[in-house]
Amino acid sequence: MHKGLLFFGLLFLMRCSSPGGHLDYRSIPETGWEKTPLEFNLPHSIAATPQNIFIYLRNNNDYPFSNIFIIAKMYKDTVLVETDTLEYAMAAADGQWLGSGFTEIKESKLWWKEDYPFESGAKYQVAIEQVVRNNGAVEGVATLQGILNVGVGIEATTQE
Repeated sequence: MHKGLLFFGLLFLMRCSSPGGHLDYRSIPETGWEKTPLEFNLPHSIAATPQNIFIYLRNNNDYPFSNIFIIAKMYKDTVLVETDTLEYAMAAADGQWLGSGFTEIKESKLWWKEDYPFESGAKYQVAIEQVVRNNGAVEGVATLQGILNVGVGIEATTQE
C-alpha cells in the first residue's frame, strides 16, 4: 500500500507541474463533498490568448452514482461572467468507471470551456459546486461520497 501512495504522489506532482498550463486541485474531506463551492484562483500569468478549461474529478468505488451534476462559475475581477450547470458521465453502461487510473481511484478530465478568451491583466476565479440529487428527490445530496479531489486545469489551445 505504501508503494501505491508513492506512485499517486509522483503522479500528482507530474500533473501539477505540466509545462504551458495550469492545474490546481482541492482535496475533499473523508466525510464527503459538501454543497459549499470549491474556489480556485487562476494564475495572473495566463496568456491573453484562447485557452481550454477542464474540470478534473478523482473518484473511488464509494461514489454511488453513474453521473455527476456540478455548477461551475467563473469570475473576472470579482464579477460573475460564466455560470454553467454541467452533467458528466462517471461510469459506462456496464458499471465500469470512466477515467484513467490503475486502481479503484479514477481521474476524469472533463471539458468545460473551449478556446476561452482570457484577458490580459484580469484576475480570474473559478467556483465548482456539486448539485447531485437522488432520483425523485427535490433536495440535493448534502454530502457526496466517493469524490476525492476536484481540480481546474487550463491548457493552451492547439492551433492546427
